Amino acid sequence: MNNPEATPSSLSSRARLTEKVRSKGADYKDWIYRAVAFFLICGSLALAWWSVAQRLIPLQRRSSELSSMVARLSADVDALDRKWTRAQAEEVRQGLDQARDELFADEEALQAWLASIQLQAAPFALQPKAEFDKPMEKTSGQGEKIAIIPATISLDFNTLPEGPEKSSPYVRLLRLTQRLNTYDKRADLTEIKIEAGADSIRHVTLLFGLWAIERGER
Repeated sequence: MNNPEATPSSLSSRARLTEKVRSKGADYKDWIYRAVAFFLICGSLALAWWSVAQRLIPLQRRSSELSSMVARLSADVDALDRKWTRAQAEEVRQGLDQARDELFADEEALQAWLASIQLQAAPFALQPKAEFDKPMEKTSGQGEKIAIIPATISLDFNTLPEGPEKSSPYVRLLRLTQRLNTYDKRADLTEIKIEAGADSIRHVTLLFGLWAIERGER
């Protein structure tokens, strides 16, 4: 069987066909690269827009609001500093020191108060008996704590006084309570219980609230 020899024209046609196939393959890959690059650019633009619109702008707005708040609070603090003069601040400090001095500080202060009651009641032929209950804390936290100590003072009016203080039990009770209110520590008379017979007072119970200061744990 004889094979015909390839002519120049047939060789040229085959070369053009091969080149055309190769050109189509290169164009196809180029379009893929372009499409991928397009989607990457679109994704980058979308990410940039989201970062600016959804994150950067709200954060800038929040930062501006916080800056305005800080400026306003600083102005308020400066106004308060200007409002209180040194003399006014010293007056407040002295008032706090005086209020602290009026509180019962320890057991010794309670015994001194009881001794004062006994001394005031002696001219009226009265012998007070005292009972102290558990303190009721009014404040909490570290440092100084304020508490109220309930105190009960019992008085018997069975003995008549002698000398210038000789008077009716009602007058004796009134004068005694007036004297007790002049004590330099804060002792609030909260209640008076009176037991009376057919002719006069027999027994009186005075209920006090003693304001005390306690030292908290440090």
